[in-house]
Amino acid sequence: MIAGFSTEAFKNFSGGVHMNYTLTKKPSDLWDVMNRATQCKTMMGCGTYGGEKGEAADTVGLVGGHAYAVTGVKQVESEGTMVNLVRIWNPWGEKEWNGDWSDKSALWNTVSSEDRVECRKKRDDGEFWMKMEDYCVYFEYIHICCESPNFLDDDAACQWKCSLKEGRWEEGESAGGSDSYSDVFWTNPQFRVRVKAVEGESKGDRNVLLSLMPDEEHRSKVKYHSIGFTIYQVPSEVTNIFFHIHILLTKQDTSALKVSEFSEAREIIEFHSLQPGEYLVIPCTSDPNKTANFILTVYSKAEAEME
Repeated sequence: MIAGFSTEAFKNFSGGVHMNYTLTKKPSDLWDVMNRATQCKTMMGCGTYGGEKGEAADTVGLVGGHAYAVTGVKQVESEGTMVNLVRIWNPWGEKEWNGDWSDKSALWNTVSSEDRVECRKKRDDGEFWMKMEDYCVYFEYIHICCESPNFLDDDAACQWKCSLKEGRWEEGESAGGSDSYSDVFWTNPQFRVRVKAVEGESKGDRNVLLSLMPDEEHRSKVKYHSIGFTIYQVPSEVTNIFFHIHILLTKQDTSALKVSEFSEAREIIEFHSLQPGEYLVIPCTSDPNKTANFILTVYSKAEAEME
């Protein structure tokens, strides 16, 4: 709560689905994601750059290396052009952005009276508007957390299904590390996931979200291991997956379908497009022989069986 990461606070207090976006590598549909997130009443947090890059924030009324809340988005028409605005709140309750679309900006005179009355509040309460382009220049990242992944795409009618399993890596027994060609990789815990078809789904639509999270009782005292997961597609001719797991994972011509990034973060979460069929999800630590508990969660648009 104090000088920590908002993304971890969101997760710890709500247990919801969260996505992290680095704004220098933002997806092309980030504005749409934020708009849907607002409609879904999600929690959104963001942060300015620290260090030398954060020094530029002071000249425009922002605080370098500081956590803010995103409290809304709105599109307004200004002199015939549509402008995407982001509303941000400084939890200090003071010290605000002083550039375009700030409380005292003359640009508010270019929008309709309805938008001006709704959005413009001339008071130093820490809350202010910025256009999306400026927001992506001065802020480094945004975290979005919601009880379901509905904000991730425009399929508002979809109600995501959730499956959760607990597991453990044990040194010398089930902690084979991330090297899929090592002799012990196959000893890692393994989960079979059956993905079913969704009516009206197009090929390439992202339909499965995977989350891997360390499960430790005293988080403040734990040094997280670097974790991630590997996904294999199970060939249709494999009828007894448990009998074939060792063969499947030790064949040199069997390549992984997906390999996640490995990180010491509180949670690894990735959004994938998986065709109907069976998959093998293998959570692992980057290095072998690391003992830890974990939780693997699968969110899917159709009921996914996991065992």
